[in-house]
Amino acid sequence: MQPLTFQVLPDGKLPIGIRETLQRVIPTYAGRRVKLHLQEAREKRSLDQNNYLYGVIEPHVRNVRAESGDPVSLDQVHEELLSEFAPTVVYTRIDGSKATRPMRSHEMSVAQMTDYITGITARMAQFGFPVPVEDDNG
Repeated sequence: MQPLTFQVLPDGKLPIGIRETLQRVIPTYAGRRVKLHLQEAREKRSLDQNNYLYGVIEPHVRNVRAESGDPVSLDQVHEELLSEFAPTVVYTRIDGSKATRPMRSHEMSVAQMTDYITGITARMAQFGFPVPVEDDNG
């Protein structure tokens, strides 16, 4: 069964179409173990944000670094930007202790990606290296 995305009603109930779908599908699993995974649906980063990050921001930061005598790879730029500007994720280690890590860009919502991009572009402008608004090819 493909994942279902829907809005839970304000009273906490499922919309009628989803209820009917589940009532039709669940019996097909009769006698078998099933796994039901529920999570809040988040709007992931947009394609435009993704293109701007990878096609404009990261190459710009890399070029600035290279011109300053500090050549780095795009992968290094990506990791450094995440460590400095990405929101953090709290997770539990195997020993039960809590730790944090930078959120990966593919995990970010549109709003989180907006904040991430804004943080990077503001810092670059602060240092006198404003990020281009659009790609030179566009």
